Amino acid sequence: MKMNNMRRVFLFALTITLLLVSSCKGGGETEIIIPSATNKPQTTAPSNIKTSGELVLPMPENAVRDNPYSVTTEEMLTLYSIVFEALLDIDETGKLVPELAQSWTRDELNANIWIVNLRSNVVWHDGTEFSADDVIYSFSKLKSYLAKEDASEYYSACAQGVESIEKRDDKTLVIKLKSSGYNALYCLTFPVMCKSSEQSYLLNGTGAYKHKESKSKSMTFVINQNWWKEQAHIKQIRFEERLNNETALASYGAGQLNFVPTSNLSAGKYRKDGDTNVLDVMTQDAELLIFNYSNSLFYDMNIRRAISFSIDRSKLITNVFMNRAQTADVPVAPDSWLYSTQYTKLEFNTDKANTLLENAGYRDSDGDGIREKDGNPMNKLSFTLLVNESTDNTARKNAAEQIKDQLLACGIEITVDSRNYTLGDDNSDYLRALYAGEFDIALTGTRLSRNGDVTAFFRADGVLNLGGVSDERLLDEANAVNTAADETLMREAAYTFQNTFTEKLPFLVLYFRLNSIVYSYDIKGVSGVREPDIMNMLPSWYFE
Repeated sequence: MKMNNMRRVFLFALTITLLLVSSCKGGGETEIIIPSATNKPQTTAPSNIKTSGELVLPMPENAVRDNPYSVTTEEMLTLYSIVFEALLDIDETGKLVPELAQSWTRDELNANIWIVNLRSNVVWHDGTEFSADDVIYSFSKLKSYLAKEDASEYYSACAQGVESIEKRDDKTLVIKLKSSGYNALYCLTFPVMCKSSEQSYLLNGTGAYKHKESKSKSMTFVINQNWWKEQAHIKQIRFEERLNNETALASYGAGQLNFVPTSNLSAGKYRKDGDTNVLDVMTQDAELLIFNYSNSLFYDMNIRRAISFSIDRSKLITNVFMNRAQTADVPVAPDSWLYSTQYTKLEFNTDKANTLLENAGYRDSDGDGIREKDGNPMNKLSFTLLVNESTDNTARKNAAEQIKDQLLACGIEITVDSRNYTLGDDNSDYLRALYAGEFDIALTGTRLSRNGDVTAFFRADGVLNLGGVSDERLLDEANAVNTAADETLMREAAYTFQNTFTEKLPFLVLYFRLNSIVYSYDIKGVSGVREPDIMNMLPSWYFE
């Protein structure tokens, strides 16, 4: 369901990760010591770089231009991210870093309560001093916005995870969260707005760039001279409306834009020495093979493991995704601090697949190339593979056809069931079949949480439990990640879960998709780029 036009943000999946080190402090609170500096990591540009240049990017047509809570596309998330900041932010590895919050401590008497100390050197773009009242106002505004019938739910997890925010003084907040685990802190990543803008959603932020002007088809932002961190190097950022991503890429070719994020698999064709760079960007978009446990064959772990060993993911990545994907065996992004290569065990190995199938009693007794159980020709090892089909994105359908051929090489017959899917159509034939369980295996994709929360795959009511997985051990271990009290325990819980996952294989994780950024060769310092916030390191970029 990945799109090549303006990329829709998957609403159920915006969550964040963190890495903190805890120690004890008197006064009934646990002090959280932030590793490294108090600013989120930045690369260092050469000292002689002058402030210059204009970065020109696409934004969707008719996008809401004055409400950071209305985000529905990554393009608008990019725009708002240079204007507004949150209490907490994340870096490219998924670690939580301080932003408007300088530090935070946990109350020892109530693990759900955090004392958040705000920065004292922050002012809004209009010169107003940032204070605790702005955070309280913003949280109230967010909840009020989400109560609207047609509101975007991008930040709904943030609002739902916070019980209350109260003011101790102008630079201190007492925040009560609904969970005591580290995951609860991810709720503090919503954009903070200025209370003086109470009558409307004005573009008055604390970020690296401030609003200069808006025209009918564009918005322009300039450097915030009063930013609390080191000033950015690129003088001006301009967003130009474009109908879709294909139009944006065409505009790049015409010299109208000089920076275009894209999920287009053929983005590499734009690479040209001395003219255009193409940078691959890790995403949270995982491609999965879901087993439907209403088919009793999938209760046999040998069958599930044999299917995994039969699939050559490297070929799929090369032939279908033009190398814009990265293999992973677990539902954790391979660049996450929670991911462990120790539990990467599922290499392509047809010998292992054949041995597992033989041990499970499946042999090709009649010589037709398809295995059957105990020589019974009426009991073929045959499955339907549900996949979506759309005219603008055929990658997943092509992957399904190649998976069919790869499994057949090991004696597993696959019938590809291709159903129509239109982006945004919740009643499409593909989604109806997927949610109704009309499949043996489903090839699908989802955007995973960055905080390691995968319980939705294992809860009976989990929105991602499409195959009917029922495994108390995996559910308990997934819950342990969410309830871990500190960084060490969280990482240990994540590793334990991954080990169990690769042993049991309740479903298959094939790979995580890579997107790309096509940008002008004279834009330098572009590194550490990671979706969804591709502009996280923007202040360190510069023009040569």
